[in-house]
Amino acid sequence: VACVLATSDTKRDASGAVVEAGDVSFAKLGVGDCFNDPEDYAAAVRVPAVPCNQPHDNEVYAALDAEGDEFPGDEAMEADAQAACEERLDSYLVGLSDGSDLLAFPFFPTKESWTFGDREITCVLYNADLSKLTGSRTVDG
Repeated sequence: VACVLATSDTKRDASGAVVEAGDVSFAKLGVGDCFNDPEDYAAAVRVPAVPCNQPHDNEVYAALDAEGDEFPGDEAMEADAQAACEERLDSYLVGLSDGSDLLAFPFFPTKESWTFGDREITCVLYNADLSKLTGSRTVDG
């Protein structure tokens, strides 16, 4: 299963930017990647990545590692990840005049993935009104 999660159907250029739409696992999302919502986040292990110059639902704007040696519990992990992403979104939006319409959500380790060494929190931004983003605020910003 781990091999399936690590695969990607997207095509990237030498800099790592997605240049052709395709599915990518959550584990392979990187800062600057743009993607659309899957039909069901709860069941998804991959998301439809697209080049950022195409309309998209979300953009990865930050990635960090969770702290600590022991998994803090589902609720604490979610709260910590949300707070970390909101803090980074506030820092990211400084100086952007059109950033007040953006919100953040995190992808974060589960108890199971933690046992395999997963510590990554991936921070994603989207428009509050759920309209599509175009361009990359991380890369073009």
